[in-house]
Amino acid sequence: MNTPIELILNTIQKITRKHPGKGIVFMLVSWSIFLPYYSVVGQNSKTYTSVEEALKKPLQVEILDLTDQNLTSLPPQIGLLQNLKELLAGGNHLQTLPDEFCRLKKLRILYLPNNKISKLPELIGNLQSLREINLLNNELETLPISFGKLDSLISLELFGNNLLAFPKELCSCVQLNELGLYFNALSDIPNCIGELQSLEKLSLNGNRIYRLPNGICSLTQLKELYLARNELTILPECFSELINLEKLELDHNKLTRLPQEFGNLNKIEILQLEHNYISHFPNSLSRMYQLKRAYLQHNMLTEIPADFIELPQLQDLILSDNGIKKLPDSFTPGRNLKNINLAFNPIVESERIRIRKLATGAKVEFHNK
Repeated sequence: MNTPIELILNTIQKITRKHPGKGIVFMLVSWSIFLPYYSVVGQNSKTYTSVEEALKKPLQVEILDLTDQNLTSLPPQIGLLQNLKELLAGGNHLQTLPDEFCRLKKLRILYLPNNKISKLPELIGNLQSLREINLLNNELETLPISFGKLDSLISLELFGNNLLAFPKELCSCVQLNELGLYFNALSDIPNCIGELQSLEKLSLNGNRIYRLPNGICSLTQLKELYLARNELTILPECFSELINLEKLELDHNKLTRLPQEFGNLNKIEILQLEHNYISHFPNSLSRMYQLKRAYLQHNMLTEIPADFIELPQLQDLILSDNGIKKLPDSFTPGRNLKNINLAFNPIVESERIRIRKLATGAKVEFHNK
């Protein structure tokens, strides 16, 4: 049996081979998702590592770890493990789960990343003790209707599947705290997403989402929202109601403007808006007092408000590859500003000299090569 670290690395290699060009993203997400599970396993004194071994004492088995065993199926007898709490079977070749799997009424953690699962049992909703499900890098296109009965579910990872539509069944999983749908093929998000009011982390990077419903504005507990690499052209005006956001990724979309009250998101520390078509900022951005890093490169900005540069917590202001000719006539960089990147902007030498004098204490980058 490989060590947990070896298992993580092997799984990442398999994901990278299946999805060339996305290796780094998969590595970072996989590491953050995998490690907590293996930590739990390592703390338990008795972990069964084969179904055969487990079936000798079926009522004593609480953790079954079948990771990286080249399994193509699980036997129906797995339903006899009535006290099973954690099933870990990542890195295999599973395509389905037996119907008897749905008898595991005490199962709390289901960990099946990096398999070939295209369909889940219709009665999976019977497993109402489930709290964490990881189905990263499988081949799911839909979820069973009964999935909405998983009332205890707090974490669901569906990164790297083949979902064409947001499963509306998820809108009934109102205890969800984390939902990962990175790199599927979603084009639309239903308004019912607003029912998931316990969500603190929502990951939708790498889809084809072209619009957001007003319902998303009800997710006022969100701290992290990832919407990079989609097809968004506009955000709903109510977006500014997500007042607990601390990290927001909207890079690599087609946004042309931000909502007027965007600055109400004044808990954001990291803002990624690079690779869009934004030409100006609303005045409200001067209220983003906790902002530390602003990634605004590759847009169509021609000017930056002085009060934005003066934000007190701002450390990194990345403005490369815009249309900026000058900064405000008089500005005082925030006390924490360490880096201003203005490369690939049409700034003449005299203006560069002026900026350097005003931005004392910060590194200012103008290089165009």
